[in-house]
Amino acid sequence: LEEVKQVMTEFKHDLAIHALKFSEKPELGREGYIFDAISRVADVAFKTLIDIRRSFPEEIVYAATGSWGRREQFLLTDRDTLAIYRGSSLQDKNAIKSLVDEIEDWLDQVGFPPCLHGYTARNFIFEFDELLKLIDLWVSDPQKFAVQISLIADARVLVGNSDMLERIKQKLVSNMHKNRLILLQSLIYRPPESLFGMPKSFDLKSKAIAPLEYPIRALSITNKILSTSTPERIESLKRNRIISDELSRTLLQTYNIIMRFKIKTQLSSKSLLDLSSLATFEKDLLKNAIKNIKFFHDYIQRTFI
Repeated sequence: LEEVKQVMTEFKHDLAIHALKFSEKPELGREGYIFDAISRVADVAFKTLIDIRRSFPEEIVYAATGSWGRREQFLLTDRDTLAIYRGSSLQDKNAIKSLVDEIEDWLDQVGFPPCLHGYTARNFIFEFDELLKLIDLWVSDPQKFAVQISLIADARVLVGNSDMLERIKQKLVSNMHKNRLILLQSLIYRPPESLFGMPKSFDLKSKAIAPLEYPIRALSITNKILSTSTPERIESLKRNRIISDELSRTLLQTYNIIMRFKIKTQLSSKSLLDLSSLATFEKDLLKNAIKNIKFFHDYIQRTFI
């Protein structure tokens, strides 16, 4: 465990240095590459912990979800996980719960902190057949259970029985097909009308990231798309002719701009983006991104709701 912790510490240090250079000179790389590389390192670190343990039950699947599941982790700020298993006896449940707690403890120790809202496998551990029934409940009120639906939609396998997670996700998207309520729920976070008159501190997550990613995820779910990353979802929506080629290019461009500002914000160790620190061209990029997100919201309301 100490070796894994040391590797992760060095990785985060080197990542911060590289990301700082990138934020100053974007031509050094692309946003998607940075986030994809981070998630793959985190995946390998997790699998290494499982290898250290030397055994893992066949009838369980451990999944990354949230930003880790979407491959959008930066500096490993927190983790979202869930676990699904087969076995209805109390003995089975106790054994699996003990295993999950052990794995989550190890993740804590190696420097991969848990989600502050408790969205980890400690709390999101499901027996397979019970989860199938829960899906029916969640789909009956997607606005009330939006968080649970999003965690399943964003989940991707780290280790274990991938068939279980695939069947759960297939049931979710089948039951949510053309559901307008989840689309409506996805628009609760709105981009600002403009940056003019905004305070110098800008909440990037609630004013740009969520307003872009939530409706993309909802539109994917309601069209039976199982992709987890936002760029993959955009490509799948285009391939299935849910959105046009032009809109897909606009969304991908907007996504990359927003991710660039996510890097800049998290490197400053702040939760808010300091607008006064932006160069003129950066402000113009952000304004254009906000305009594109507003257009996308209007498009969803006109076309799908």
